[in-house]
Amino acid sequence: MTSMEILTGSRKTPLPEGWRWVKLGDACRVVNGTTPKSGVQEYWGGDIVWVTPTDLGRLDLPYIKGSERRITNEGFESGNLEIVPAGSVVLSSRAPIGHLGIASVPLCTNQGCKSFVLGEGIDSDFLFFALKDSVSEIQQLGSGATFTEVSKTQLEKFEIPVSPLPEQKRIAAILRERMDAVERARKSAEEQLEAAQALMHSHLRQIFEGKEAQQWRKIIFESVAILQRGYDLPIQNRTPGQYPVMTSSGENGNNHECMAKAPGVITGRSGSIGNVYYIEKDYWPHNTALFVKDFQGNYPRYIFFLLQWIDLKSIANATGVPTLDRKSVHKVRVPHPDLAKQKEISDYLSGKFYDVEILKDKVESQLTTINTLPGALLRQAFRGEL
Repeated sequence: MTSMEILTGSRKTPLPEGWRWVKLGDACRVVNGTTPKSGVQEYWGGDIVWVTPTDLGRLDLPYIKGSERRITNEGFESGNLEIVPAGSVVLSSRAPIGHLGIASVPLCTNQGCKSFVLGEGIDSDFLFFALKDSVSEIQQLGSGATFTEVSKTQLEKFEIPVSPLPEQKRIAAILRERMDAVERARKSAEEQLEAAQALMHSHLRQIFEGKEAQQWRKIIFESVAILQRGYDLPIQNRTPGQYPVMTSSGENGNNHECMAKAPGVITGRSGSIGNVYYIEKDYWPHNTALFVKDFQGNYPRYIFFLLQWIDLKSIANATGVPTLDRKSVHKVRVPHPDLAKQKEISDYLSGKFYDVEILKDKVESQLTTINTLPGALLRQAFRGEL
C-alpha cells in the first residue's frame, strides 16, 4: 500500500492511498447534551438512558448499555435534550476530556458529553478507534477557567483520517479482536497482582492471628511504637540532596536535609492510605505521611510488618480526602512478642515478602508492556499498517 502526504492545518501527515482527512462535522452530526433540573423529582428515575462522563469512565467494554441515572419523559421534554440512536459514539468533552463509548441503545447525555451521530460511509467502531487515537490532540483543544472543555464547534472542525467503508470495517474488526486480547492479558496480569497481594496478607495473618500469636500479650500500639505526622516540604522549597522525601505514596524526590533517622517506617496519613514503607537511610517524612518517631525498644522491621497487618484503611476517616489519625492507630490492640521473637518473625516475613516482591515486579513489568499495546495498535491502524 503506497502513501501520499496531505497538508491539514499545521500538520503534514502521511495517509494510505484511498484515505482522506474528514472533519467530524462532515462525517457526523455532533450533538450537545444537557441536564434536567436535579431538584425536580418527576424528571428522574425513568427509562431513558442519560450518560455522563462518569458513566463513560466506568466502561469495561466500549459499548454503552445503561447509565447510573435515568430520566423520565418529563425530564427529557423539560430541556434541550436529544436522544441519539444506537451506534452513535459518545465522547466526554469535559471532566475529563477523552472517555469514549459506543451507544448500544438509544440514549441522551449531560452537558459533559458530545455525541456523534454517524453519517453515511462511517462505521461506528472505526470512528470510536479514530477518536481514541486522537484523544491527546482533542484534549489540547480544551479551554476554560473552571474546568477544561472542548466545544461542539471545535469538534466539528476536528479532522480524522477516514478510509473507504469496507476498509473501515476490516480495520475495526482487527482492532476489536486485538484490543479484546490486550484486555484479557491486562485482567490476567491484574489478577496475578491481586493474588500476590493476597498472599502477602495471608503470610501476615498466619503470623499475627495464628495459634502462637494467641499466647502473646496484647497491648495498644502506642505502647509498641509512637507515630508522628511528617513535615511540610513544598517542591519549590527543596534543595536536591541525598535524603529521600517519603510521602503517603512512597519515595518522592529528595532533599539536602533530613528530619528522621534510619531505619524508618512510614505510612500514609492523607490521600493514599494503607501502604507501609521501610527505609534504611535517613529521610524526610512528608506531611502527607505518618512515621515511627519512637520504636520504644522494639525491632523496627517487626513494626513495619505489624503496621501492614493492621487494617489502616478501615481506621481512616473517609470523609472527603481519606485521612489517618495517628491517635486512632495508637489505640489499636496488637500482639506483642518478645524482642527475639520479633526478629524471628521479621526474618521469616522478609523472606516471604522478598519472593512475592519478585513476582510482583515481574507482573508489573508485563502490565507496563501490556498498557502500551493499545496505543501501538491504533498507530498501526491509522498508518495503514494493519
